[in-house]
Amino acid sequence: MPRITLKTLTKGEILEIGSSLKALSMMNTKAWYEIGKNQKRFEPIIQSIFKEKQNIFNDFPEKDKDGNILYTDNTKSKIQIKQDKKTEASDRWDNIKSESIDVEVYQFSVDKLQELELSPILLMPLIDIIIIDD
Repeated sequence: MPRITLKTLTKGEILEIGSSLKALSMMNTKAWYEIGKNQKRFEPIIQSIFKEKQNIFNDFPEKDKDGNILYTDNTKSKIQIKQDKKTEASDRWDNIKSESIDVEVYQFSVDKLQELELSPILLMPLIDIIIIDD
């Protein structure tokens, strides 16, 4: 029987859980409802974390001789970080990922996924947090 429980997770763990939930959501599984409920809970948190990451890029942009921000891609979606600020930016990102927050998760039994042949790498972020033994 699924249950809602409060878990303290790091923002890094939340990003990993989000990736696993996204991959599972593309599979035909009996746990579709539980996966969807968790995605709905995690998505706003993940978007907030990505905004924090974007702020790091905004704080340390590399600029050309005319003062225009340089990007790492043609779509101008990724700002290039100044070479001398990469370590500081990386440290800030590591600090953000290590911050803990409380999240309500919708736990469900591993039995709901028995019909799938899944990789342990895909499931590791979910085990004992969202996917539990009944």
